[in-house]
Amino acid sequence: MKKALLTIGNTFRGDDGVGYALGEEISARGGWEVFHGEDCPENQVNLLRKNMPDIVVIVDAVLGLDEGEVQFLDVANEEMGMFSTHTIPVQYLIQFIHDFCESVVFLGIGVKYENMIGINPELSDAAKESVKKGVEMICQFEEMLV
Repeated sequence: MKKALLTIGNTFRGDDGVGYALGEEISARGGWEVFHGEDCPENQVNLLRKNMPDIVVIVDAVLGLDEGEVQFLDVANEEMGMFSTHTIPVQYLIQFIHDFCESVVFLGIGVKYENMIGINPELSDAAKESVKKGVEMICQFEEMLV
């Protein structure tokens, strides 16, 4: 089974880079093709399409969760743009990916807005712990796929 992870987030905006950090951890473990979408995840859709994964997990910082909370979320029925601070609402991104991949899931990582303002290339301690939780959740999810 081909697995892809699409991360979203700006690594120069503090905890907004939590998805990128999680992607780096997953990449180091192997078994997943990791695509860093940064502020424009839609730019990775063609690369994802060429990779033809069986499943795509999208990871992003979320303001609608408590700080440190990590959850697989069903964002399909949410108001457009509710979970993203980026240019394209996650719901549209999921729709684009569904054109070539039936299984697309979203992993949200709760962050505080205050930890995303200004230029800051560092993650907070809470975000670093969230990365560990997220890696564990993806590993558990991967076990269910087998």
